[in-house]
Amino acid sequence: MNITFMIGNGFDLHLGMKTRFIDMYDGYIKSASKDDVIRNFKKHLKEQGGNGYERWSDFEIAMASHVETFKSEDDFIKCVRDFKVYMAGQLKLEQELFKTHALILDKSDIYKEMIRSITTFYRHNTPNVTNEIDSLKEARPGTQYAFVVFNYTEIVDFLANTANCSFPRPIHIHGSLSGNDTVLGVDNIEQFSRLPFKTSKKIMRAFVKPAFNQEYDAKRVANAVSFIKNSNVICAYGMSLGKSDLTWTKEIREWLINDQGHHLFYYGRQNTEDGTLWAKDQLMDAEEKRKEVVMNKLDLNGDLFENQVHIPLVANIFDYKNLIQQKKECAMSDEKKEELLNRLNALSAAAL
Repeated sequence: MNITFMIGNGFDLHLGMKTRFIDMYDGYIKSASKDDVIRNFKKHLKEQGGNGYERWSDFEIAMASHVETFKSEDDFIKCVRDFKVYMAGQLKLEQELFKTHALILDKSDIYKEMIRSITTFYRHNTPNVTNEIDSLKEARPGTQYAFVVFNYTEIVDFLANTANCSFPRPIHIHGSLSGNDTVLGVDNIEQFSRLPFKTSKKIMRAFVKPAFNQEYDAKRVANAVSFIKNSNVICAYGMSLGKSDLTWTKEIREWLINDQGHHLFYYGRQNTEDGTLWAKDQLMDAEEKRKEVVMNKLDLNGDLFENQVHIPLVANIFDYKNLIQQKKECAMSDEKKEELLNRLNALSAAAL
């Protein structure tokens, strides 16, 4: 049985990392620039306000919409690249900060949480769903796992390597920080509102993700597509299914359509309400409501495909943030115990 995890920015956010666009926004517009074009770009961003860009895809689509405000292709590309340099620097800091926090964990801690997450992610819906996946696993023994990562950070790689998990190397479909091949942009040229200058390879490489990948590393795209097509189950974790990644939304859609035995588990935002104590019918109502949103993004008819799409609402997988916090609290508790014991010993010695 083949299970593929498609990992988006929600993964890093769940670990406590500040990797949203808005986390980059204030620092970027306040950073100094000698170039007039870049200064004007930052001024424009400031006037627009960063709060409107809730997801990275919102920012990417907005950039495509405002391309006509640039006087030339070179000016647009210059600003895109300047932002990417700043973004990469901030993401590297967040990545190293998480790794530093993770030092408190033993390798066995990281391994156990990874195994728990990849083997139980489907056990948080109804028993019908769990039994269906268990039956698939029994019919296809020897589960193979794969990761297709949409993040520039390499936390998935770090956790898998630390835990000595025998997965295929995660595919970073948009490049990685260490590879210096990060690609930011839209899904296709039609997503530009209006190009005031002639389309060239330069702008396609700079701001159309599939175009960059095709010219730079078509194999990673082919491998990712192969993982998806050969999957029996996909767990999409923290993916926005935004317009700027339309190619991959379509891949998931076609994969579901091609086989009614395929199952998609979509881990999006966690509930703001605590649903852990809800009645089961209440949870099913909430899942159905959230499922409608996901089905609309996938452009699927709910009546035909609702039994293939599942939204775990109260599950908590890849929970390394809480694991780190618990370890820190235990360490602090042990220090306090030792301090108290030392005080008691000192008092006893004084009494003698």
